[in-house]
Amino acid sequence: MSDLDDATRNLNLYDPAFTQDPHALWRQLREGCPVAHSTEHGGFWILTRYHDIVSAANNPAVFSSRSVTVPRDLGGDATAEQPPITLDPPRHIDFRRLLLPGFSSHRIQSWRPGMESLARAAIASFIEQGECDAALDYARAIPVGVICPLFGVPASMEAQFRVWGETLNSSSDMRAAEAAASEMAAYLDSELDARRTDPRDDIITLVLHAAINGVPLSRAEMLGSLVLIIIAGLDTVWNVLSNSLLYLAGAPADRRRLAADPGLIPQAVEEFLRYFAPASPARISTAEACLDGAVIEADASVMLALPSGNRDASVFDRPDDVILERRPNKHLAFGIGPHRCIGAPLARLELEVALTEWLAAIPEFQLRPGAEIRYSSGQVWGPHSVPLTFPARPAGGTVSG
Repeated sequence: MSDLDDATRNLNLYDPAFTQDPHALWRQLREGCPVAHSTEHGGFWILTRYHDIVSAANNPAVFSSRSVTVPRDLGGDATAEQPPITLDPPRHIDFRRLLLPGFSSHRIQSWRPGMESLARAAIASFIEQGECDAALDYARAIPVGVICPLFGVPASMEAQFRVWGETLNSSSDMRAAEAAASEMAAYLDSELDARRTDPRDDIITLVLHAAINGVPLSRAEMLGSLVLIIIAGLDTVWNVLSNSLLYLAGAPADRRRLAADPGLIPQAVEEFLRYFAPASPARISTAEACLDGAVIEADASVMLALPSGNRDASVFDRPDDVILERRPNKHLAFGIGPHRCIGAPLARLELEVALTEWLAAIPEFQLRPGAEIRYSSGQVWGPHSVPLTFPARPAGGTVSG
């Protein structure tokens, strides 16, 4: 246990040795120290078992969401409050309710044709070359291409949105994260001003004119919620999609099954979400709490290791295997409890469309020989780069030998 204690005590979420294979440590902790503590990042606790995570997530009175980052001030003042994720009930419920119209099922399904066009355009940009970086050229292009129309901002902002999202999600440079948050907030502030005279059918206009119990939102609440939607709207999709394509590159049987039967893709998406869950949000304890014999002090940061919970053998059969048709599959990729991700249906559709279009156009592909995969750090996990090769073909043409 001494080696495990040392590894946990010194766990730095930005250490490349950890980020290359976090599941190795999660497995050890689930079995030997399910409620662990690290002295890094100002000190934080880690919940690794499924049922402990669910228990904490469903108990906002003891595990508050007023900070969801480790360290708790990551991003500085510009991201101090991100409604509704950093709110607790009942205020959280009111704020979540006002955002729901922007993510209605009908609205989301209406975006499918646009997503399909985005995916096909991205594929057309590299298919003639017979190679691409699936993370940079494909997985990251689709959610950014969805977010910009959602916010009513020009496509020319896609590259900047991508940079902001990457910096906030995975940079180990706290100053860079704060600068990115400030730049994003300043841009969104100017867009809020613009919507006063030019309202549109977009999320910015929705937030600008929203009110809770007749009281308009403060400027800080508006900016915080918009920043949250951008960050959350990017990280889940591009990390899960990058990991899924990396997995399929080395799993020809599963790849060919999905290419031959696209009807399996929605269920496969659920398994990829379980297996490659990217995010580990945090909570702040409001009182002393005891879990699995460990006493968590009041005002402690407590990280919910959702990727670890998703591989808990007490809940999932063969948890370290990808089983495309897994049932049941009550994974935690989108969280659980009152803060379950409001954009989950949108993320699911993006993943389904992206995999369907990729496999229709490029059913055979592999990891570029000699490629070294490096992963992002922090509380969001996914590969920086996924270089793939495949039979070259003309855009819109047939596969060439």
